[in-house]
Amino acid sequence: MEHLRSQYEELLVLQSMFDRSTELEFDEEDLNLLSDVENHQQSRDNFRFAIHCKDMEYEGSIPILRLEYPQKYPEESVRFEVYHPPLPRVWIEALREELKQVATNAVGKVVVLDLYQRMCSILEKAHADLSMKRQSKDLMRTNMIRHRDTRCQTMTRRGEPILGRRAIYFHHIAAESKRHALVNWAKELRLGGYSKIGWPGIVIVEGCEQNVQEYVRMVQRLRWKQMVVRGEQVELSSPDGAELYGGDDGDFNDADAILYRMRKFKQSFKELPMDGISTLAQICTDAGLKDLFLTTMKIYNVTPQMGIFDLQQINDGSDVGRNK
Repeated sequence: MEHLRSQYEELLVLQSMFDRSTELEFDEEDLNLLSDVENHQQSRDNFRFAIHCKDMEYEGSIPILRLEYPQKYPEESVRFEVYHPPLPRVWIEALREELKQVATNAVGKVVVLDLYQRMCSILEKAHADLSMKRQSKDLMRTNMIRHRDTRCQTMTRRGEPILGRRAIYFHHIAAESKRHALVNWAKELRLGGYSKIGWPGIVIVEGCEQNVQEYVRMVQRLRWKQMVVRGEQVELSSPDGAELYGGDDGDFNDADAILYRMRKFKQSFKELPMDGISTLAQICTDAGLKDLFLTTMKIYNVTPQMGIFDLQQINDGSDVGRNK
């Protein structure tokens, strides 16, 4: 009878934690039967109930965790089902697998509260990811409307195209939706450069100054723990020499041709892995942009004797070359 006592006591705890009218759903007669079983009445059906996760409401839908006690729970795994229509199938399946693992590992112990807390944690991440993807699509759609022609239009009064670069530091770049946005927005705006994901995150971007400014504005609209533009470069060039661009692409104007010649990163925008900081440092050094890269680490006034691969000092927290 010990398992029956555990079931009844767990339900009493849940009743003390969740609002009976809005969060905890069960049949009063079933609970009475479970209580009677405590008094040695042997015959009863499995007890079924549900927890409505009202704090996790998303798109008008409140997630529901439906549960069923097997006769010998907690010696047997609790049975459960998740109901949350707005959540894509891939997230639902991942949630089920995670909760199944929690339930399996807890055999012999009551586990409903653990399941609820784990479900809320996963839903929080899922909702944030879905919102970020939607925000990214909305921003991209807005940008495409505002800038259908992404060819460079930024000129000085004398007709000189303006090339811009930015070095951006992030506390971290981890969410897949944000990583996707960083790369796709840069490509949409015809920008070159790199994003190094992980902790810290770093973006080095270059292209038409107008488009670089727009890129920074778009990225700033996403939610970041920390995002700081630490380095900025602007270069001017005479419009003479547009013919130096060797392509035959009707999508380019003379300004694009000149800027292509000025650009250090001829290729499109690319993502580097979490351990790619040394790779990015070397790329920037080879391109003559070592000083720009080092601004992301708050390192200025670089001396000729200081090599780019003094990164061990940077990673170890050394103050060499840093503004005090």
